[in-house]
Formats: sequence, C-alpha cells, structure tokens
Amino acid sequence: MSGVGTVSPLRVAFLTDKSAPAYVGGYEVRVYELARRLAKHHTVEILSCSPEGPADGVRFEQVYPSAFQVFPTGERSRIHTTLCGVRTLALGRRLRSFDVVVVEAIPYAHLLGVAWASRNARPKVVLDVSEAWGEFRPSTARLTRVEESLVQHLLRLGVASADSVVAVSSATARSLVRSYGVAPESVHVVPNGFAPVDVGARSEPPERYDFLAVARLVEHKRIGDFVEALARLREQEGWRGLGAVVGDGPLRSLLERTARDRGLAERLRFLGFLTGGEKDAILAASRCFVLPSEREGFSIAALEAMARGLPVVASRPASDDVYGVGDLVEDDVTGYTYPTGDVAALARLLQRIRSSEETRERLSQGARNRARPLTWDSAADRLEALLEGVVAA
Repeated sequence: MSGVGTVSPLRVAFLTDKSAPAYVGGYEVRVYELARRLAKHHTVEILSCSPEGPADGVRFEQVYPSAFQVFPTGERSRIHTTLCGVRTLALGRRLRSFDVVVVEAIPYAHLLGVAWASRNARPKVVLDVSEAWGEFRPSTARLTRVEESLVQHLLRLGVASADSVVAVSSATARSLVRSYGVAPESVHVVPNGFAPVDVGARSEPPERYDFLAVARLVEHKRIGDFVEALARLREQEGWRGLGAVVGDGPLRSLLERTARDRGLAERLRFLGFLTGGEKDAILAASRCFVLPSEREGFSIAALEAMARGLPVVASRPASDDVYGVGDLVEDDVTGYTYPTGDVAALARLLQRIRSSEETRERLSQGARNRARPLTWDSAADRLEALLEGVVAA
C-alpha cells in the first residue's frame, strides 16, 4: 500500500455475515485481504460471524450467530437472511463508533439496518457490491417473485443511503448504473486481487492436470458442464489425460457419481477444498482453467489461475450485468468464452487448447500480462484512497 494518506488514521469496519479469516468463498477472501492491508495505516475491524480476536492487525468481532458459518458450503436460507437483517438493526450504536463502514451488499436484508444506523451521517457508509443482477434471473434462483422484488428494493435502498458505492467489476458497475439509479461518476470499481505465489510453501502435486476447475460445488457454478465436456472430449477426441476439481459443497456426491457414470472415474479427480500451498501446487500442475458458472461478480479463482499462467475458458452469460469475468477473459488473448450451458462449445475449446501447445503458450502469456497489475496491494490502495475521500468530504 502507498501509505500516503491525506487524513488521520481512520476507524474502519467491514460488515459481512460471512466468516473470516477461515474463509472458503470469494467475498471472505476480499474482506480479509483488503482489511489486513488497510490495518497497516488504520484501525480496522471485521464485524461478522467469526469468533472474536486479532489476526494480521485486524480485530474480529462476532456480531452475527456462529451458525451463519455454514453458508459457504450451501445456500443462504430465508431464516439466515431474516436474522441477519434483524441483528443489523440492533448494531446502530456499535456502527456509529467507526468513521466509515464498508458494507457487503448481500444478503440485502441487513441494508435496512445500515441505512438506519447512518441516518445521522455517522458512520460514513461505503456499499461494496459484488453482484447486481438487474434484469438477470439465474436458472438456479429459488426466490419467489415477491422476494425478488424485495431484494431489488433493498439494494436500491442501500445504494441511495450509502455515501459511496463500490463495484467489484465493470460488469457490476454497469448493472448498478443501468438498474439501480447510480450515477456513472458515483460508482467506483475496486477489483479483487491475487497474492504473489509463495513457492517455498507449495507442496508437490502427485499428478499433472490438463484441465482444472476451482469452485464451490453449488448449482450456479455449473461444474456438471465441466464434467460433461470432459466426457465428450474422451469419447470424441480420445482424451486420456487428467482433470481436477478443487472445492466442496452439497453437489459433490452427485458430481462424483456423474463422473463415474460418464466414464471419468480414472480421468477426473475431486480434490476437495484446498488453500495456500496445496492449492498453488495444483495450479502449478495444471494447464488450463475452466469457469463454467452462469454468473460471476469477478472470480478470484480465475484471476489466481491467470497469475500463474493458466489460460481460462469461461462461460459467457446472456446478461452482461453478471459477466464479471469479462474484466479478465478476452477471447484469443487470455483464453476463450462460450455461451453458458453450451457443453459442446466448451468441449471444442478445451480440445483447441489441448491440441496446440503454441496456442496454449500464447494464451498463458496473455493471462499473466492481464493479471499482473491486479494485486491485493493495488486494490487496497484504491479502497484506502476512496475511504479517506469519503470521510474527508
């Protein structure tokens, strides 16, 4: 970080219902990596469901029930969402002890409490939006039309009551402008980042992988499309290499069974949730990264893969509002894209990369070049400048 602040050290809080630093999802990574860098120059606390205590200069305070920590392996329940909103309403006095609070937009219900707490202009509120769906309706959505309408209203309320709005990608920024009334000059993109590779901490992988996917094993990540594409590659092109899935979730058993049924028992490894040196070792042992999900606010997993030289084959959703990976993947430069759910197109692109080492090497260099400036340090510098400006205004 630059450390050239224009105001005195700030008291900063990050408010999220998720857990950190023992994180397994993208937003937990974002909060922790940004918070611990800001803590070098400011007093920083993470208000979440994590047990109290310090870590890397950041203070954790548990303001939501610890039961919320089950969220990353499944879907957020209606009870969870309601309790989050109710609990946030009771945080008014606590939030006003900070100069500025960075608030995660999801799960939306808590935005009413944040708006109430900030009604007297303290604390200043920065709304951090990872996804803003606009008119997009995911195939995996479980919300009723009434709930969808309520969610949209709450996000508009959060946007209107915030002192500043942050988007994690240009796609999210576009959606906020198009569908939520944010002026273009009022939304600031602070992307996610990657941490430099700690080669010394990297363990040696037992195998090498042609294709790798890293994701929570839930419906909207569409890892089943990856499984089916590999099966087609085996049947149609005679592929006899290895693929890997890193991640866990409620669909793991079903996906493993599908892989066996499609003849991939010896071809596809399900490695579970990995972090640190173990995950870096798998990235280093892989040749291509696959991202089949139907929506992404950004995709830290894809960025980490690109920083390590993996070209990315990513699905492109019908709605530009949820195509956050578009900030990373450029066709024939850093990888390839295909229409979400088009398994045949995915298989063809995997074969294209597999069949030409020259193409793979060219895309690998493009991926490294695109990822290089997107470090967590640069993201934290952006956020620090924004927070200081908000407080000084």
